[in-house]
Amino acid sequence: MDENLDGKITIDEWFEGMAAAITGHENIWESPKWLLEWVRHGFEASDRDGDDVINIDDYRTYVQDIFQMTFDVDKNFKTLDTDNDGKITKAQWEALWSDFLFSSDKSKAGNQVAGPLEGAFIMQYV
Repeated sequence: MDENLDGKITIDEWFEGMAAAITGHENIWESPKWLLEWVRHGFEASDRDGDDVINIDDYRTYVQDIFQMTFDVDKNFKTLDTDNDGKITKAQWEALWSDFLFSSDKSKAGNQVAGPLEGAFIMQYV
């Protein structure tokens, strides 16, 4: 991903690398193995209390610590919690990230996984 070999990956380099990984695939489960492992690692890192689900507190920490973003986290979590049970399972997390990475449908909950975005953010790099 470090296109200019400067030892740093810029946001554009990251997204271009991700776009290259998803091109020609329809979802996260058909993409290169490392991409699904990266998403699963994100789930594990987000599950702060280790109970195998991401709750609102886990998600709030994830958004603030990893993405360093500020938006209405509670409202956004409700969008991601598609079955309204107050938690996101690993399978749900994978599906959300699959939508984020592969879908250009703005109504898909996954296109909000890193906060409110206009459609599939990654798709602009494909």
